[in-house]
Amino acid sequence: MLPSIYLVMKLLKHLSQVGSDPVGFGEILRTKENKYWKSIKWKDLYKYAYFNVEAKINFDFYGAVTNQ
Repeated sequence: MLPSIYLVMKLLKHLSQVGSDPVGFGEILRTKENKYWKSIKWKDLYKYAYFNVEAKINFDFYGAVTNQ
């Protein structure tokens, strides 16, 4: 796992444990799965959420790096 992905996962886990949802996962769930949203207590479940972070990297330019 890339170190940056690990840090993002660690940050998301911390935010969920303290009840902060700056990404808006709850809002996405509410709009896409409203019936389910109404049947749960989001603030309680969010603390135990599991996050799977994936990254795709494209290199537009590659070559030698020199110090001048």
